[in-house]
Amino acid sequence: MTCDDVRLDMSRSESKGSFFSRVSFAAAVFAFLAAAVLCAAPAPAFADEPAADGAEMQRAGDKVLTGWQRIGDYWYLYDDDGNMLTGWQKPGGYWFYLDPDYGFMYAYAILDIGDHTYGFDEHGHMVTGWWEYNELWYLFDESGRMLTGWQKPSGYWFYLDTDYGFMHANEFLHLEDSVYYVDEYGHMATSWKKIVGNWYLFDKSGRMLTGWQKVGGYWYCLDSEWGMHTGYQMIDGRWYLFDKSGRMLTGWQRLYGTGEAIEYADIFFASNGAASGEIRMMWDGNLLAWNEDSGNPNGWFALGGYWFFTDEHGYVQTGWLKRGGDWYHFADNGRMDTGWEKIKGDWYYFKGSGRMATGWHKIEGTWYFFASNGVWIG
Repeated sequence: MTCDDVRLDMSRSESKGSFFSRVSFAAAVFAFLAAAVLCAAPAPAFADEPAADGAEMQRAGDKVLTGWQRIGDYWYLYDDDGNMLTGWQKPGGYWFYLDPDYGFMYAYAILDIGDHTYGFDEHGHMVTGWWEYNELWYLFDESGRMLTGWQKPSGYWFYLDTDYGFMHANEFLHLEDSVYYVDEYGHMATSWKKIVGNWYLFDKSGRMLTGWQKVGGYWYCLDSEWGMHTGYQMIDGRWYLFDKSGRMLTGWQRLYGTGEAIEYADIFFASNGAASGEIRMMWDGNLLAWNEDSGNPNGWFALGGYWFFTDEHGYVQTGWLKRGGDWYHFADNGRMDTGWEKIKGDWYYFKGSGRMATGWHKIEGTWYFFASNGVWIG
């Protein structure tokens, strides 16, 4: 009915003042006034969709919506009376966090709530334990609080960023006055570790060890940048030699040359590993002796606890040598022979001085006879 539909339509005869006429007239006036009020009042508004912030009670007809409800792109939670819930809630055995102002559920997010940081998976569940978020790993305790710094959840130490909480991996960590390393799984290194082709050593607490270190009875030298030394190395002004495993070598060690003139060099390394400066080298087919302090030796000289003999050019004597009426014999490496030696099938004996024995000689309680050429006869 519209306002135009309401009108008074009475005949003259009805206008006389009978009782029934008066009643009909009053009813007509009342109907007109009621229609006028209805035309003036605004129509009630019914929302087509729930409020975007979920703050209003939602209805489907006369039914109050309760429990989880999806409104737009977000999820909201209502109690049995249709009141929107906010903050921490635990429906179905999982903890959720609902925005305190708008009520929507947080999902796949890391949030600072109060004094702590929490994580929520794609379903909105509060996470505990390890959780991967945006390709980084995080660790949360049983109450959901994010852990930072050094943590040992499963027998290995991990380092979680103190500002953002993510797990560090595949990198050196410079923390306070020490250096640490965590591998691709985030595990802290606690012993030998090969990193980008170089070996490094860490103690049980994870700290990198540098300088001279004795491990398993062998000495190693480690650099903070390049790790374990190998090969021939200058350290604090002295030369040292390390094998492929990084072990420091002592005594006579042979190094092969890369040029045509020097075939090899025998270098003596003292008990502390430092090269003594005493060198034997094969130069153009001749054995040459050299001392870094005195240059080429001439005549008798001791090298690494053994005796050698060189001519005026520094060439080392090998084989037989007669000096002062006595015969001596030198091995192929130039070292003077002492004691029993078998040379070209015959036995000879050389005294402690290196002189060849002839005639009768008592050796360790037994008499032996040697010909004038030094060959043992019986």
